[in-house]
Amino acid sequence: MSKYRVELDSSLCTSCGTCVDMCAQLFEIDGMGISRLINGQTENGIEYIEIDELECAKKAAITCSTVCIVIYEGDKQIV
Repeated sequence: MSKYRVELDSSLCTSCGTCVDMCAQLFEIDGMGISRLINGQTENGIEYIEIDELECAKKAAITCSTVCIVIYEGDKQIV
């Protein structure tokens, strides 16, 4: 089991691309110009991915101007 869960609400995305700039190994821009999680899964309209390393995902979440990226450690939101 991975240590962190990164969630992305792409309905809030403004296509600025900051998440890709900060963490290209987890985020990509789709054909509509919207951010997506690479190899992410969807649950209740929210994309998510489980990860072990926090560093770049945290940078992406902190710099997202629309706060559409949330990170959890277990049940606790940490970013």
